[in-house]
Amino acid sequence: MAAKVIWIRYREIAEQRGNDPAGLPGLADAAADSPQEHEEQIAAYLERAPNYSAMGKVVFDALGPTCDKILFPATNTDGLYLWPAELAYYVRKYHVRLPQHFLDRMRSFNWTPPCESEINFANLDVGLATGQSGSGQAQSLGPQDV
Repeated sequence: MAAKVIWIRYREIAEQRGNDPAGLPGLADAAADSPQEHEEQIAAYLERAPNYSAMGKVVFDALGPTCDKILFPATNTDGLYLWPAELAYYVRKYHVRLPQHFLDRMRSFNWTPPCESEINFANLDVGLATGQSGSGQAQSLGPQDV
């Protein structure tokens, strides 16, 4: 049985990666003017989680076209959620808010993602390849789910 897979994806990041952004929430819509509670712990969790995949390209800040920040697109995972590795940058710089259920998962791990040996990558592969999870379709979620 495939593992449940929940994507955290945003329109601007999908566009930069050359993916179809149709139906995805906007990263700019999830940005806020001030830091959120546990912001550094959230960003650290996003960064420190094991890598699921990487791209052989660089991109720039999708929300600040005049910013010279270079980002390296990749996808990280904690075994249930998958997200763009560069999301940590947007959490820190633009105070991007993530779905509450994702934050609840981070908190349940005391802000420390599982290590690579604790993740069943084969189940993630099957869940993504079939578009299914153990109990339904793979999901793509954004800030509207907060």
